[in-house]
Amino acid sequence: STSSGVRCPARGRQRSRHVARGLKENLSAIPEYAHVKKVALFNEREEIFHTIEAKPGKLASVRIYAEMSRKFGGAVDVEAAMWGLEVYDEFVAEAREVPSSHPNIDILLGVLEGEGPYKITVS
Repeated sequence: STSSGVRCPARGRQRSRHVARGLKENLSAIPEYAHVKKVALFNEREEIFHTIEAKPGKLASVRIYAEMSRKFGGAVDVEAAMWGLEVYDEFVAEAREVPSSHPNIDILLGVLEGEGPYKITVS
């Protein structure tokens, strides 16, 4: 895929063309996933270590992780994490500045630092 030349402020690298500017705009390109009640992440021992329930304040993350599951075959690997961080866009810098403020972003940042890969289930 070619890049649009738009810089991703969170990582300082070129952003892929399919991701727009800002979380709100990026979400407009992702299905609603209104049927999803919960997303669960499994570690290498097949244990659930993180869940995201579809409730106010978490709906964007449910959509992002559900779409990540679809696009990347149920895996959160480096490629999926990079995509997810592009979608979260402006919130990534805040997550880096204030650890634990955005745990769903922290997981993706951890994958880039060598954690995981993880498996996603959507229910």
